[in-house]
Amino acid sequence: MTNEIYTNDELLKQVFSSNAVSIWDNQKGPVFWYAAGVPGPFYVNTEKLLGEDAAGSLLGQISNIVQKVGSIEEKSESLFSAVMEEYGRNPVFQRIIATLIDSSKIFDGQDYSCISGGERRDWFFSIPFAQETGRDHLFIFKDKSVLRRGFDGETIQAGPNVMHVSDLIHNAASYFDKWLPVLKENDLNVVGTLSVINRGNAGLDKLNEAGFKSLTLKGIDLDFFKELQESGLIDADTFAELDLYFESREEWAKKYILSNPELFDVAALDAKSKERLQFFVTEDPWGLEADAGDTFTALRSSLGVSKKNRLTM
Repeated sequence: MTNEIYTNDELLKQVFSSNAVSIWDNQKGPVFWYAAGVPGPFYVNTEKLLGEDAAGSLLGQISNIVQKVGSIEEKSESLFSAVMEEYGRNPVFQRIIATLIDSSKIFDGQDYSCISGGERRDWFFSIPFAQETGRDHLFIFKDKSVLRRGFDGETIQAGPNVMHVSDLIHNAASYFDKWLPVLKENDLNVVGTLSVINRGNAGLDKLNEAGFKSLTLKGIDLDFFKELQESGLIDADTFAELDLYFESREEWAKKYILSNPELFDVAALDAKSKERLQFFVTEDPWGLEADAGDTFTALRSSLGVSKKNRLTM
């Protein structure tokens, strides 16, 4: 496989051109919805670094395997085969892993023989990382089951030291709610964590404060968007909007979305986004209704909800 790593400029362009980070169109919408039930002007899908079609196909395969394949041993073999098949034919994928491996040199001297990855998107990166570095791979499933697959395909018992490889660190909720407790329950010691992208520094700070050495390839923050502008990939107006968002989410919302309910595109929302919009207009987490009561009223009416988050009759 290729061992050519990405330079910072190359990785910046790949993140942008692949839509691993998407920026909304504030003239047409729709706005992006985050898990906290609040809107934003950009969204991160790390797996799209592989190419949008490749990422979508592989994520579909992974989901199908988790849902339909029988035993955990059969799941792990099918997951390994699906990921490594895409990896073997995808030079971009190979360069991302080569870059992760090169960056992992900061952990040289740490004794770890296993790479862990959590269901589902971590596996895009943890599986080939483990294979290319000659280490075992520990599958962590959302139901808290784990399986350690040896480098040569043999199923073996979990060992004491692991490095966790993930697709994305945002607020590190998946780490502290899922992966780290499972690893601890199985008497596994985490020597560090390596992620492709971090969205802001909140999650990295939490991990570091908890004693976990962490590294990511690319941070999605104001500096990232400044780099995009300086490279000519976004214009000054787009950067100005993002700058305002990082300074004050509330002021960004007042200026860019609350004056035009059509930007929410309620009719076209998927179920998850609609649920997040419903939370936003019924709970008003940013305290915006005083400045945009008509917009909130119109959105609640289109959703069929009341201010108290109850279905209207």
